[in-house]
Amino acid sequence: MEPVDVLYRYFDCIDRQDPMAAVQNFTEDARAEVMTGKFLDGRDRIGRALGRILDAYARTSHHVTNERVEMDGENAILTTYVYAYHRMKATGGTWHLWARLVDVMVPHGESWLIKEHRLTGLDAIPSRREIPDDWYGGHHGKEWDPIPHPSAMAARAIEVSNPGPAHGLQMIRDAAAGLLDPGLAGMIAAAAAAAKNQPVVLRESLERALAGGFPKEQAWATPAVVLISRGQAVSERLAEALIEVYGEPDPGPAFDGTFDKDATLAYFQKYFDGIPPRIQLLADRSQQAFEGYTLMHRLGLREGALPPVSVELILCGINGSEFQTEFVKIHADAARRMGATEDQLFGALLSIIPIAGAAAWPGAATALLS
Repeated sequence: MEPVDVLYRYFDCIDRQDPMAAVQNFTEDARAEVMTGKFLDGRDRIGRALGRILDAYARTSHHVTNERVEMDGENAILTTYVYAYHRMKATGGTWHLWARLVDVMVPHGESWLIKEHRLTGLDAIPSRREIPDDWYGGHHGKEWDPIPHPSAMAARAIEVSNPGPAHGLQMIRDAAAGLLDPGLAGMIAAAAAAAKNQPVVLRESLERALAGGFPKEQAWATPAVVLISRGQAVSERLAEALIEVYGEPDPGPAFDGTFDKDATLAYFQKYFDGIPPRIQLLADRSQQAFEGYTLMHRLGLREGALPPVSVELILCGINGSEFQTEFVKIHADAARRMGATEDQLFGALLSIIPIAGAAAWPGAATALLS
């Protein structure tokens, strides 16, 4: 059997998601590096690590090309290139990886076993936060700069060509973060970016929320807020990015199935300081629709893990980013009743200017001043 056939057999086991079978192609004292930059020692340890990695994938497909064998005494050094397709289990999205492999193989009967397995990234689409940028060492024989991310390159180009306006936008972002808890400012921007279908800004904003200490439980309560405000697709867009940044959610409290119409009308009376005709229409025309709307509203906006004041500030941001002055006012008034300060409201609406532009500010300002 040729050395490359051992690698084919290894990847066949990987694509079957059978890591312990895969590492039977290794010596017991093998060393392997798999997307971390650090070597793992021992066949069993390598197998356990591969199992944890494979748990993230619903499907994989590895394709080996450009094989080259050099002999080092009795050992064979196999160099190959690999394209790997992955379907992510958590999000359903795809991840594509291009990498270079160097495998040191030792004779084993009429075949070979892998003694050392080293993987070096060339590029990937999209990037993954758990894999460090410096793992992508590029093609051997040259020192490579880090992989350029398109949004970072575009932002840098704007800063170079328009330094004043670019600095001004950053000043507005910093002002918003100074008026709000930084984590909450990031989450408001993330919810607005989800509504505006800006995936790169959504991811960057969630990273700021996480770095700012915004709790995971509260982060995962935010899609329910977005669900009632902007519907299923926008809520799912936010949830997919949350999986990537915060990890998968913990189960929420079960719904007990009870519903009290009079208590619900009293809830809306308090929330809106009067029952709006649109709410009364639901109550009068469809008990089922009214109950469904109530579950979304009450459990999503008032009885979830997010403090009510944070809920209302997020809703101010979402509606401000979409020029919905009337709804900014409704949620600004609700935020005030929940104890929000004027600085917090001001910061929440400043935080969406990088998302929607300065054109969002006139309506937001009108809502705050009215």
